Amino acid sequence: MLPMFLFAQNEDDALRYSYYTPIGSARFSAMGGAMGALGADFGALSTNPASIGLYRRTEISLTPNFYFDNTTNQYYGTSLNDNKLNFNFSTIGGVFTSVNNALESQLKGKKLSTRERKKIKGWMSSSFAFGINRLASFHQNYVVQGTNSQSSIADAFAANSQGLTPDQLNPFAEGLAYNTYVTDTAGSLNNYVSYVKNGGTLQRLQAQNKGSINEIIFSYGANYNHKWYFGGTIGIPRIRYTTQTSYTESNESDTLSPVEGFTFDSLRFEQTNVVKGSGINLKLGFIYKVNDMWRFGLAFHTPSFLRITQNFESSMRARFTFNGNPAAFGTIQSPLGQFTFNQVTPLRAIASMAVVFEKKGLLSVEYEVVPYGMNKLTSSTYDFVTENQAIKNKYATASNIRVGGELRLSDRVAGRAGFAYLGNPFKSEYAARIGYNASVGIGYRKDGFFADFTYVYGYRKQDYYIYNSDLTASSNMVSGTHNLLIGLGVRF
Repeated sequence: MLPMFLFAQNEDDALRYSYYTPIGSARFSAMGGAMGALGADFGALSTNPASIGLYRRTEISLTPNFYFDNTTNQYYGTSLNDNKLNFNFSTIGGVFTSVNNALESQLKGKKLSTRERKKIKGWMSSSFAFGINRLASFHQNYVVQGTNSQSSIADAFAANSQGLTPDQLNPFAEGLAYNTYVTDTAGSLNNYVSYVKNGGTLQRLQAQNKGSINEIIFSYGANYNHKWYFGGTIGIPRIRYTTQTSYTESNESDTLSPVEGFTFDSLRFEQTNVVKGSGINLKLGFIYKVNDMWRFGLAFHTPSFLRITQNFESSMRARFTFNGNPAAFGTIQSPLGQFTFNQVTPLRAIASMAVVFEKKGLLSVEYEVVPYGMNKLTSSTYDFVTENQAIKNKYATASNIRVGGELRLSDRVAGRAGFAYLGNPFKSEYAARIGYNASVGIGYRKDGFFADFTYVYGYRKQDYYIYNSDLTASSNMVSGTHNLLIGLGVRF
């Protein structure tokens, strides 16, 4: 991941807005998200919408979530960490169910033989749902710091400037570097050199991120003969993402050589990026109940068709010593920038299976395939040829595996545990992003009321570059997330 230019729409943005780790309801999270063959859970409407077919009563529910992220970066031998706390609702919604009482009364009115029961066929119930599910969280603070003896960010600015005249430079990055004398032309107006020679600076990047992808859902489904359950969800993902970064370099050891009388002392490069977007997708699924013990599910998600707008600005300040005297060129501010583009995310396919042990408990497993290389960026004012090729070159088809179990401790109380493995979206020759969620929970049900409590620990590890990967080493970024969810609802 390359964070240096927050406003550049590239393969990193494509992955950010298509990499989902659904939180869902407290029960959904406690089961590791493996609810695709079980159903009757609001969180599952964003994975297998056939879940709605197993509802037998109307339900209103919400899930408050207390979220904490702790991120550690190790860069050139220095390890630093930062954290972020957030409160949100991972689900809010209602399911409204209509039961075919005429057919149900035939099944329950008298004792029927197996042959007679098989003759009674039809749509037993149907349900409509509306609400919000959280698909991804961007809340994260982190710090990267280390002494880099190989290069400076000025080298990256110089490399990115080659072949351009000063008036053609990007006013949000390379133009700022040129106007603060971090870079300058040499020999011609399209050849650039860095004023920070041979590295050796203390580099520090501090980032504050917030936001999420929440999906507004409209779901409909039905139950045919208590065997087949069908459902569809129209999803409207809404993206909100804000990031602020402050990057500094300083000549701590005072070992840099002067360039034309100028010796570099320090620079500060600050960026702000505010992103808003929305889109639409369709999810279809079914669940087949073989018998009271075995269930199988299958779901297909179309790509999300997103329209995203970014507002951004940046500034830079540099200090030098010129022939022994301090020299500063003030803070250069970029203009306010805005850019709107479209993104088509990958399709998804999910297969699931569950085993129900009468009233004792259950086990469930789910397998998801996501071809991240199918991401595509478009715009009416820019062709994205280079970025879309980078998407194809860097991203692979990832496999996500979710497993969950529930044990009935009494008629009203159940204990739960789950695990979700998040596959690497990168091809092996590029980078690695490793992740998993581990969860435990407990649920209580009495009459029409239910309350679920879940703790989820998430682990993420990835290679992180503060600027061009061919100029600097990666930071080893490790994030630990903690979610405490409280699911509350009524059925009637």
